[in-house]
Amino acid sequence: MSVITDSGRDRRRFTAAVLGAKVVPEPTPVHHRVTRGVVVDATSYMLCVATPKGEERFLYERVTSFWRGDEVPPTELRPGDDVVVLCSHDGRLVAERVWAQPARATGLITDKEGDALSIDPGHGRPRLTVL
Repeated sequence: MSVITDSGRDRRRFTAAVLGAKVVPEPTPVHHRVTRGVVVDATSYMLCVATPKGEERFLYERVTSFWRGDEVPPTELRPGDDVVVLCSHDGRLVAERVWAQPARATGLITDKEGDALSIDPGHGRPRLTVL
């Protein structure tokens, strides 16, 4: 089963209305090790996420990394944060990496310096720097 956000559903619906239902591509399925949802609770040992399948809970290992604009402890994740969880190879219940409040930028990558990308979003809009 794939996860489609509300904006993804809207794009599919608008594309179907303009170009016809046969033109709308099927959403790319999410890898079985990846979960996307909204933080319900985050403690020092467990993350609870609301997903389209229901509530899912993930335990941490010493090497589990958390990102919310920068590397943070798990207690910095807040209820309501959009999260992407990569589960460990050992099992679906253990989080290997967690990204909270991931951002998305669209445009042409014009430069890369270290971890920073310069993106030209087009249409006369100012360039973006994304880390």
